[in-house]
Amino acid sequence: AVFLSFPSAKDPSWPERHPDKSTVHIIAEAPWDTFAQWDETRVKHRGSEYMKLKEKIATGLLSYMLHEFPHLAEKVAFYELGTPLTSAYYLGSHHGVSYGLSPTPERFRQPWLEPRTSLPG
Repeated sequence: AVFLSFPSAKDPSWPERHPDKSTVHIIAEAPWDTFAQWDETRVKHRGSEYMKLKEKIATGLLSYMLHEFPHLAEKVAFYELGTPLTSAYYLGSHHGVSYGLSPTPERFRQPWLEPRTSLPG
């Protein structure tokens, strides 16, 4: 799943402060295992293979956005991709998760996740 958000559109003072500019957030979860080999490396020093992978993912996400919003194609001035390693480093999240527990079918089948109360029905 891919989540697109336009945070600057929510700020009524944005057009006055930043005329003719806006921001877009594209969020898509990625598996930790894809990036685990770089877990012990330093931020900004992870090497060319890591950077190539980030660029491949970033351009894929941009393509998805531009498919939905083709009029933005000539307006992209900057983009940057964060990986699960980024989230783990800057946010301290376990394996770089952004939104808590994984929303998988296995997770939803867990008996402890079912709503239970002492009230009947």
